[in-house]
Amino acid sequence: MLLAAAAYALVKHIRRTALVGTALEKAEVGTIRLRLFRVAGLAVKSARRLVVRLSTGYVWRDLFALVAQRLQTRPRIESS
Repeated sequence: MLLAAAAYALVKHIRRTALVGTALEKAEVGTIRLRLFRVAGLAVKSARRLVVRLSTGYVWRDLFALVAQRLQTRPRIESS
């Protein structure tokens, strides 16, 4: 049960931060899981990076790339 709650909180955070302005901005957690996480792909690891290769027929490919990019960039914290 605790793991399910953590997964729900993680998807909710992704919706608030990475899905703003997209088609899945107001989607339910199940819909986000179905379209972004249940994806057939291949993870290829090299010495310095991990590359995720998605199927060419994956309809949400561009959105997946946008979400991944938004999650990788961290907001700058202004110091005074």
